[in-house]
Amino acid sequence: MGGDDESIADLRGIKLTGSNQPKIDYHGTKVLSKLLGAKNGIAKSVTPILVKITDQAGGVKPWYYPMALQAVYDTIERHMREDKSVGAPKPKQFLILDAVTVRLASHGASANLRIQLDELFERSRLLDNVVHVTCTGNGNLPRPGEKATSPWKQYLDDPIKPNAVPQAYGYNDANHNLVVVGGIDKKGRIIYQTAPFVRVSAPAAGIEVATPGIGLFEGTEYGISDGTSFTSPVVAGVLATFISAYGETAVEAKERLYRLAYSREGGDPEMLYPPAVYNGLGLTPTKPEAPAPTTTVREDEESKNDMTECEACTEAAGQEFWDGFIWTLEDCPCPR
Repeated sequence: MGGDDESIADLRGIKLTGSNQPKIDYHGTKVLSKLLGAKNGIAKSVTPILVKITDQAGGVKPWYYPMALQAVYDTIERHMREDKSVGAPKPKQFLILDAVTVRLASHGASANLRIQLDELFERSRLLDNVVHVTCTGNGNLPRPGEKATSPWKQYLDDPIKPNAVPQAYGYNDANHNLVVVGGIDKKGRIIYQTAPFVRVSAPAAGIEVATPGIGLFEGTEYGISDGTSFTSPVVAGVLATFISAYGETAVEAKERLYRLAYSREGGDPEMLYPPAVYNGLGLTPTKPEAPAPTTTVREDEESKNDMTECEACTEAAGQEFWDGFIWTLEDCPCPR
């Protein structure tokens, strides 16, 4: 258990080795490869700060999670103090990425853990340079005598339970810098769990990730995995790109993310096709913002440029990249 910084140079030199413990599947490595891996990383230039939440055998205990979160906030606040001491014009921006679910009981030791976690999330709300990104989880375990719920059905009858941490903190609107990411299949349909506060989803089926026994970033072996664990690194990577491209705070980047997420199907009253990102930016944007819509149609040269951009954006139909983004049609720069 630790919260020490690890440089990206050191991480690139790590080699994974085989294990005689089959339960260890290098879940963290798979998740990290989706964030900054050489082949499939969404934001390859981010600098990770790693915090260990397992014991030497790869086991996870409920109390490890608040300990890890405490280490994360201590590290962030140390960086903020250092920035202030040297007169940095703007504090560093931080994204907390996790892909775990801790289930707390309502009594005993879990009650004490809940108090600790409540205090940590209250601490988080005071920081507009921090966004915590997590995933919805892959479903609750079936009760005795019940069959496991299929991913397609979990949308309807397997919601995120209040004892699931950190996900259930999304039920409290005060936790504005917590982003809980849902999962979709290749057709854009929601799979696994969801909740009313889940405002963005990402692909969670057939995801290519780095596999064990290879170089963490430089290996050539990959495998296919399913699960919402691989949605949070995608969204964290998109947020990191927004922060870098536009000089936004983490919270401002979160609001941009919500604005640009879109459903692949219109007229969807059951919300089976939720707003989603699809690996975020695929091209380098040529300008920071689309032109603001005009209130009148002008006949000058500026109006002609707007119409050209409007036509290009409309032809992309929210399915192809235009000017570095997949745009929703209502956001196209068309004169109004």
